[in-house]
Amino acid sequence: MDVTSSTVQLNTSDGKMEAYVAQPKDGGTYPGIVVIQEAFGVNGHIKKV
Repeated sequence: MDVTSSTVQLNTSDGKMEAYVAQPKDGGTYPGIVVIQEAFGVNGHIKKV
């Protein structure tokens, strides 16, 4: 499956928060998964999850 990814800014009540978004390039409906990063941020390993 081909995947596209990007970093986005989310507005929260405490200010802006950066989030990494990955999704299938194909259109359609897919389930969502939320991954909470480790202390070192969104590194290569977390992006592969």
